[in-house]
Amino acid sequence: SLDISGDIDVDGTTNLDAVDIDGAVQLDATFTVGANDQGYDVTLHGDTAARNVVWDSSADSLIFSDNAKAVFGAGSDLQIYHDGSSSIIRDAGAGNLRIWAEDFSLQKSDGSEAMIYASPDDSVILYYNGSVKFFTTSTGAAITGAVKPTTYQETYVASSAASTVTLDLATA
Repeated sequence: SLDISGDIDVDGTTNLDAVDIDGAVQLDATFTVGANDQGYDVTLHGDTAARNVVWDSSADSLIFSDNAKAVFGAGSDLQIYHDGSSSIIRDAGAGNLRIWAEDFSLQKSDGSEAMIYASPDDSVILYYNGSVKFFTTSTGAAITGAVKPTTYQETYVASSAASTVTLDLATA
């Protein structure tokens, strides 16, 4: 047992089997956990119970528990997290959420079904149940299937002031 109340200055390598530090720690050089192909898990505990971030070496993954957020920006502008029920990408700051990509694809969570596809200088495609329903073209847009507006308003000009014009859209 060694009890030291002053400073310790150690030059060289110090091998310790276990370290329990109850105060602040300052590292002035590289901090490494494990070795290449021989990693260890690292847990960062949050101030709220069970809100941890874990580097899981066996999964080669940084794992965030529910409600532990990956936060970006000086004002916590961008947040990515799972709240226990839903996965959330939240743009909570000034400006717009911009996704820069050569091609953009939004798919079902298992990748089995397309929902939206966009490509620069080409189509934007919307799908229903994996089938193309709407896509843009160089001259406008194309729709597959019926178009059923929930409201319809037709503007027309009467042939003369004394006559009445009736349009029956159901019979064309």
